[in-house]
Amino acid sequence: MVSFILLLWSVGFLLLWKVPRIRTSGPPPASLRPVSIIVPARNEENNLARLLVSLENQIPPESEILVVDDHSEDATARIAHHHAVRLILSRPLPAGWLGKPWACWQGAQEARNDLFLFLDADTFFEPEGLPRLIEEFGRTGSPLFIQPYHRMRKPYEQLSAYFNLIVMAGSNACTVLGERIQPNGGFGPCLICSKEDYDRVGGHQKVASRVIEHFILGREFLNIGRTIRCRGGKGVLNFQMYPGGFRSMVQGFKKSFFLGSQAISFWSLVLLSAWITGAMALTRHLGEEAFSFSARTLLTWIGVDLLFAGQLFWMLVRIGNFRWWTALFFQVPLVFFTLVFASSLIDTLFRRKVAWKGRRVKTE
Repeated sequence: MVSFILLLWSVGFLLLWKVPRIRTSGPPPASLRPVSIIVPARNEENNLARLLVSLENQIPPESEILVVDDHSEDATARIAHHHAVRLILSRPLPAGWLGKPWACWQGAQEARNDLFLFLDADTFFEPEGLPRLIEEFGRTGSPLFIQPYHRMRKPYEQLSAYFNLIVMAGSNACTVLGERIQPNGGFGPCLICSKEDYDRVGGHQKVASRVIEHFILGREFLNIGRTIRCRGGKGVLNFQMYPGGFRSMVQGFKKSFFLGSQAISFWSLVLLSAWITGAMALTRHLGEEAFSFSARTLLTWIGVDLLFAGQLFWMLVRIGNFRWWTALFFQVPLVFFTLVFASSLIDTLFRRKVAWKGRRVKTE
């Protein structure tokens, strides 16, 4: 059994071998093309100001920031007014649309430049991060999706470990094959693309009713023959996903995670399932041996446990400021992941709706 679990452990290296990153060495580019930055925002009073402040002093000339207020019930619009942005008050939500795609679509229709950057309101840039991002896009001009580096400030946020890993591993962008295979879809928080590509693919109208809109939009780019690129945001773009508390984090993951797992490619899903099964099997055997009288067997299982913990820490530090104790006691975030995933499955298959930011979101 030890050999079998070690085999499952080794699968993790195939899934997250290397997180591709945006280059941050050398001086930033002196001149950049203007960009229209589109920020869909619903009840983002705790996040929006941080993003807008981070954009100050690094926006190319003739660029613009469009904040699309999606019927917020808090001070989101008032905060936007205090910054140099164009505030767009979202029109009523049409039938067949979800809030974020509708807000992004309206922003794109109002944008004046031919380069679009869609950003979630909970993201924020490192100094010189925006020029680096635009420079990276310009290397090929193909649609570029960024999964921000997860900056956590509260202990409960460490429970997001497995969710963050699965988003990265399920993208096919971090495997041992590197860019020899195309990503499986796009990351949700950040997309930069040309207006030409956006219009050609059908924009957010193409994913109007999709909860995981940018993942599917990435696939739509592939369907029209465009190459897409996925990058980790470390050193360039960060986010703090759910600073509003534990309940907000649970609701956020429940909203999209089961649907996201269905979108993962078959072989990625098989490998992810095998790796997680190995961690679960290890936890069960370790618990059983803790009550046995065989010190040698117990030490063997403890050694395997430390291998899993070391591998997990090696993975996590590349995608967020996760702590060593999160990896060492990985069973805690693993149980949390299992419970939330099961709840997401129930909401998706049976209730067909989840609560999110004051709305009931259909998951069909």
